[in-house]
Amino acid sequence: ERIYELNNSVSSPFFNIDNNSEEPGRIFFAGYMCDAKGVMTILKAFNILKKRYGYLTLNLAGKIADRGFYMKAIKYVKDNKLEGHVNFLGHLDENNLIDEYRKASVFVFPSKQDVAPVSVLQAMASGKAIVASNIGGIPYILDNGINGFLVDKTDSQAMADKASLFLKDEKLRKEFGSKEIAMAKLQP
Repeated sequence: ERIYELNNSVSSPFFNIDNNSEEPGRIFFAGYMCDAKGVMTILKAFNILKKRYGYLTLNLAGKIADRGFYMKAIKYVKDNKLEGHVNFLGHLDENNLIDEYRKASVFVFPSKQDVAPVSVLQAMASGKAIVASNIGGIPYILDNGINGFLVDKTDSQAMADKASLFLKDEKLRKEFGSKEIAMAKLQP
């Protein structure tokens, strides 16, 4: 029998992010811009949150995987008067990605299909409050109500409600974030 050591899939700079420089009301997503990653669920949840909190920003980082879907997302933003609050950042290099995690208050990831998404692991290593979908391998890396919140993959209302808990409670964000860092260090 052979034993193979697997290195952590998240590079060390993500573990060294200063969470004291987060920007209030800044929500972040990292992943492909496509229906499978739940981008429309995020936009609908953000629309709900924007009505509660006027100062919010949603930044979405990731390569456009489906141009038709991306145009549909842009139309949703425009139709719901979310311009200036929703920013599609495109693909980011590691330094810019780390900067987005550093500034974020909440990380959202309502993917419809995933095994062990690296972006969730990066958010954990960064100590971010996380709301993600309860699918695939995500429930094995996030404990609902302990170090993040899990919601149905298409439930925009639940995503907004859980994100709202984090947005209005800095102590809760920091508490969950500390637990996530510890868990992320254990991930291969």
